[in-house]
Amino acid sequence: MVLLDLPPSVPHSVAHAFWELVQHRSGSLALWWPNQDRWCHWTWGQIATGVAQEIHRLSELGVRRGDRVVTAVPNSPRWILRDIACHTMGIIHVTLDWRVPQSQLEECIARVQPCDVVVQQDGLQEYGEDDHPELATWKADQWAKAAQQVDVDAPATIIFTSGTTSRPKGVVLSHRNLASNACAKLDASPQTRQDLRLNVLPFSHAFARTCELSTWILTGGQLALCPTWEHMVAGARAIRPTVINLVPYQARQLADLLDQEPGALGPQLRMLNVGGAAVEQDLFERLAAHGLPPVQGYGLTEASPCVCANRYGQQLPGGVGKPVRGTVVRIDASGLLWVRGPQVMLGYWQDPDATAAVLDAGWLNTGDLATQREDGHYVIHGRAEDRFTLSTGLQVYPGELERVLSQDPWVEQCVVLGEGQPGISVWVWPKADQIPPQYHCPASEHALQLDEAAVCAALRDRWLESCAALPHYLVPRCIRFLPQRLSTGNNLITAKGTYRRREIVAWLRRRGLTLGD
Repeated sequence: MVLLDLPPSVPHSVAHAFWELVQHRSGSLALWWPNQDRWCHWTWGQIATGVAQEIHRLSELGVRRGDRVVTAVPNSPRWILRDIACHTMGIIHVTLDWRVPQSQLEECIARVQPCDVVVQQDGLQEYGEDDHPELATWKADQWAKAAQQVDVDAPATIIFTSGTTSRPKGVVLSHRNLASNACAKLDASPQTRQDLRLNVLPFSHAFARTCELSTWILTGGQLALCPTWEHMVAGARAIRPTVINLVPYQARQLADLLDQEPGALGPQLRMLNVGGAAVEQDLFERLAAHGLPPVQGYGLTEASPCVCANRYGQQLPGGVGKPVRGTVVRIDASGLLWVRGPQVMLGYWQDPDATAAVLDAGWLNTGDLATQREDGHYVIHGRAEDRFTLSTGLQVYPGELERVLSQDPWVEQCVVLGEGQPGISVWVWPKADQIPPQYHCPASEHALQLDEAAVCAALRDRWLESCAALPHYLVPRCIRFLPQRLSTGNNLITAKGTYRRREIVAWLRRRGLTLGD
């Protein structure tokens, strides 16, 4: 495939790039989505007409530049139309994950005081293939001029972090932040108008917003919306994607699928981008064996999100690559990674103290601990705030140990705890279908009907080799089953798969479970 060069400079905004694209390629296929038993599609011109209609609707409501509107629905054509319309008008689009608890959703909405709200309870408008004629080219030119009049450094969106603390912060990102970071991602993972990407990650989070939505618009390729994993697999068989983005948990699902059915996603899939958390060595090797060595990167919402990335064609395991184009990083004396570049956020919404705590003269404190390898690639070791101290005074960075223990095929989830305890405890949610029959116990009170004591004893023996090179205080003193699988639904895990450790501890204690031996 011949790769198309990036634009010579970063576009004024993603919305402006969209209207420029429409003027030249209005009749080209752009968007696919499932509707019952068939795949519907729109051209760029049909999308443009839908965006113009949404602009008219918002204008009729009296929404003006600088106002805020909220969207809390799954990915859909409606989501995309609303997003481009907002950015064309200079309206701040507040994108919320519709899966978060209702109380959190209501709190975030109250904090931004929006002029218009669309939430999941409103129901999603059904779209068909012929709902929109193509917008006249001269009208697209008018909207391109309107988008260009919006200040490039004005707020474009507010994305609430799915961080490990219970109260999310509203990250304010500008048009420059979004456009520059999408271009930087395309520099690391070049894509063209011939690419068709499958989307299963939510646009309400920075990874999919930049690395799928924005890069799709900047390249002018095709995008297929997949509401579920099952839709993604079915969609791959139907429309043969070339690019897909996943978080590590989904990447492991993909590896399992490909091990069973090597051609499950079609013959044209050439690029797998993985972000949100670290990719284990074994997972990298399994995917590479199928011709899909993951292009791993690192970022955070406050950086729009891309900070570092492996380069496509030069993927290496164990690290997150080098800084993306236009980005400078440094590691301070305490091991914290700082980043500076055009993707660094404007700040947290109405929270100057929190903003001042992480921004210093243009530098963003990521809060992540990192080192740089001899080959120039960076390795992320986890959140500085995630470390805890044992009662012996020794400090533990649980993320590294979790990555080691999670490679066990018996384990689906693995959480390391131990704040204030003499040693660490490991709480697991096992993969029942991977555990031999002799450990199954129908009379067990556990939901998985496994003999917990026997399985945990076996895990201890299985982990002896993995833990042999670790300091003595990192060898688990206690292994227990989690009462249930952790998920975003019970607010114990973030959308990108990181553990809310403090909430997990409180949750276990409410259930009367002790954290030590």
